[in-house]
Amino acid sequence: MKECAFCPATANLTAEHIISEWIEDLFPGKSTVKYKDGRGRIVEWDTEKIDWKARVVCASCNNGWMSDIEAQHAKPVLTPLITGQQIGIPITQETARSIAIFAFKTAVVMDHAYRRNEEPWFSSRLRYAFRENQSISSGIEMWMCAASGLRKLISLESGYYSGHLTPTYPIHSYVCTVAIGHFVFQLHSGKHFGYTKLYPLPDFDAIAVQFWPRLEEGLVWPFAAHLRGKEDFRRFSMRWRQFGHNLPG
Repeated sequence: MKECAFCPATANLTAEHIISEWIEDLFPGKSTVKYKDGRGRIVEWDTEKIDWKARVVCASCNNGWMSDIEAQHAKPVLTPLITGQQIGIPITQETARSIAIFAFKTAVVMDHAYRRNEEPWFSSRLRYAFRENQSISSGIEMWMCAASGLRKLISLESGYYSGHLTPTYPIHSYVCTVAIGHFVFQLHSGKHFGYTKLYPLPDFDAIAVQFWPRLEEGLVWPFAAHLRGKEDFRRFSMRWRQFGHNLPG
């Protein structure tokens, strides 16, 4: 029987908004929603009501701590980044943590939304710990960037990649990339042995800024360079298909 994404409950699974309900108020009129799952399936539609849900969480989680995340972290921090109506916004450690909490919650929900019989990417230990205290594993990294030409677009892409650093050194990655108006975040989680540091293709190093688990001091939004349109976002979402690495020693 299917379990809640964030606790062992199997009864009363409710439909969690993949696109948070409050975001609808930021997109009056018709908007475009696009989703690409880890198997490459693409769904895109125009809508005047953003009401996209997945039945992956229980009522207790959905109406309790997850609702608190939206009210206390996501909405107050992300609204000005999404709308692009304010400039000179400092990205503090507190701001970065609020974005990271929202991003990790979204990545877990997306991972569960279109899996069939496979095991979830994130272990139950990580997901349950996040429910208890919003802790995020240090092995998870996140970047953010600004975007133009995407004001009326909400786009979500997830990907699962496998490869080898050497013939005997396999590596697997899950990447969740989300664009909401002028704001884009990308989460990367890798599974491999040892302490090899992985890097994406460098094409977007001047655009995307890492904010989790490390945050550059003095960061101010919006950044000087940004993604320009749908094609830039598509390429950005795929930048972990190949990767660079720094072998230890």
